[in-house]
Amino acid sequence: MNRMRFLLLFCVLLLCVTPVFTLGGKEKNAPRSLLDEGTTLSLTGNERQPPEGFGEIRHVTASGTVRLVGTGMFNDLVISGEHEWYIAKDDREKLHNLQQQSVAVEGDEAIIELKLLNNMGSIFRRELSNIKIISIRQ
Repeated sequence: MNRMRFLLLFCVLLLCVTPVFTLGGKEKNAPRSLLDEGTTLSLTGNERQPPEGFGEIRHVTASGTVRLVGTGMFNDLVISGEHEWYIAKDDREKLHNLQQQSVAVEGDEAIIELKLLNNMGSIFRRELSNIKIISIRQ
């Protein structure tokens, strides 16, 4: 008799719990990622399509706010303005003490292609090197 009650209780629990695990199933028409829909990665300053000047090194003037982005050991300095320019490793010390300030700099801009690990495409970002500070605005 106890086995019968146990079996009945087990079946009831199984029927109650099974729908909970099936609610999180994938929809057949859902995109594989946000990149499938053609969105841009503008929050990080990266661009989905190759921007004008890809593959060239151009001397540019960039102005904007110096920010530190990233986490832990993977920090980058960025000038946020018209575009987001990532600062090359060799030039970070020049701008490190100017975080959260508006600056204007001259430098060589290279557009770097970053391949995504899931092979769904590439993203592009602008990197400044050989930086010369023109002005600092408080």
